Amino acid sequence: MVFPLLALLAACTATAGRGGYAERELAHREEQVRRGLAGARDPGAERDLHALACRLLPERCDHLRVYVVASDAVQARAWPNGMLLVHGGLFPHLDDEAELAFALGHELAHLALGHFQATRDPTLETEADAWASARLAALGYREDAGSTLLTRLAGTPHLDARVARERIEALGGAR
Repeated sequence: MVFPLLALLAACTATAGRGGYAERELAHREEQVRRGLAGARDPGAERDLHALACRLLPERCDHLRVYVVASDAVQARAWPNGMLLVHGGLFPHLDDEAELAFALGHELAHLALGHFQATRDPTLETEADAWASARLAALGYREDAGSTLLTRLAGTPHLDARVARERIEALGGAR
């Protein structure tokens, strides 16, 4: 069952290390993912998404480790140690590579910008969206990828409609 592991991954009580995460705890979490405890891994997708992640954040490419796991969760998450965890439940919600690049870019922005506080600040989400949109534009992806993905997810169990609307409005101002 994936849910207990997701709860473990989401909870962080450590106070030392990068952004409140203890190095040992991060290593333990990554080992669990590496061993398949978050869901069966997809090595082919991991290679493809690592290549995309390296295009989005080339300055950290050598330190990124991308894991794609079989899970219904509609989620991707970056960790301060360079781990990027992508759940298979995200893929059915994507229309194209631009939206995938936005989802990965948003998470990589948290890594690049050091957004690893204990609580989720809406400002950090809009900063990550803006960073991702700028990277996508520089790589030639369509400019509305973030807005179309957020619109599709708005009001679902994955994204509160009000939060989505605020993020979409902020993206409109970032162009």
